[in-house]
Amino acid sequence: MKRSIIFTVILAFVILTGCSNNSSDAPATEVTANPQAEEIETPEVKPEIEVKKEKKLSLEEQLAIQYVNVYLNGTDIEAKKKFVDEQVHPETKQVLELAVSVVTAEDKRFLNPRVVETTDFENAGKKGTLTLVEGDGDKEFIALIMDDKFGWGFISTETNEGMKKSFEEMRSKF
Repeated sequence: MKRSIIFTVILAFVILTGCSNNSSDAPATEVTANPQAEEIETPEVKPEIEVKKEKKLSLEEQLAIQYVNVYLNGTDIEAKKKFVDEQVHPETKQVLELAVSVVTAEDKRFLNPRVVETTDFENAGKKGTLTLVEGDGDKEFIALIMDDKFGWGFISTETNEGMKKSFEEMRSKF
């Protein structure tokens, strides 16, 4: 029963991801330089940058970031296929293969992913980890890693009610 619910949630995610791909056919506008503007010097303002120590990411955390960068945000279909072939758990590989050619719209991408926390997870006797990843714009993504392979992802910006509920359930584990 739980497998069918999980499969239904996964399938809904794939379908919604494909349907939300909006591409713009609007032509780019040209910008011309003003010759007088080139003569004006503006003082360079250097923002204060908070330097954080980068922690060494575990295999699970690396897979979570790789999924976001290559599969979720990626535009290179061959790189996405390679990720699915090499890094995705066999139980979910077929579902992710269905959506490998879907390119996420630029305004929907998960930008500047960074690992927040990783925790152990067990369900129906299967063990794995959940990795919480934050992105720009208060977006969150949770990666389920099983047997050192990417199993599934849950994202906070999901609009499907079932997927929102799944995200909240996984988010409560942290």
